[in-house]
Amino acid sequence: FSGFIIQTNDIPDYWIWVYWLNPIAWTMRALANLEFGSSKYDNLTPTGVRTGDLYLEAYSFKNEPEYIWATILFLIGFYLFGLALTTFALEKLRYHGHLVVGHAPDEEQESSGTHGSANANSQTAPDDIDLPATDLGLPFVPCVLTFENVWYT
Repeated sequence: FSGFIIQTNDIPDYWIWVYWLNPIAWTMRALANLEFGSSKYDNLTPTGVRTGDLYLEAYSFKNEPEYIWATILFLIGFYLFGLALTTFALEKLRYHGHLVVGHAPDEEQESSGTHGSANANSQTAPDDIDLPATDLGLPFVPCVLTFENVWYT
C-alpha cells in the first residue's frame, strides 16, 4: 500500500486510508517528487509533456513539491505519536502474571514451621523482616567456556 507495487488508483476505496497513514507511501511520494521534479527530467516529449511528469503519472503520483514538506511533517508526527504510545505503554501497562519458578516447600519444612525463618539461605531486609529462602531448587553446574588458538585469517 505504498503506491509502488499497488498504485494509488488500484487501491480499493475502503483501503485507501492505509495508503494515507503509511509512512513508506509518504516517503515514496516525496522521493518521487524530488527525483522526477528535478531539472534532469525537464525534457519535453513530442506531445509537449515534461518527462518527469510522465514518470510521476505512470505511478499515480502528482508533481506537487508540497508533498516533500508534508512528508517531513508527517514523519516527525508519526515518530512522536509512536514515541508517546510506546512511553504510555511502558509506563502504564504492566503485566502482573504469576511467576512460576522454583519448587514447593518440603513437607518437613511445613510441618516444623521453619519455612520463612532466618537461616543461611534467607535474606534479611533493612528492617529485620524475615524473607523466604531464595533457593529455587534449580540444578546449577558452573562451567568455564574459553576459546584458545582462534585464527580468523
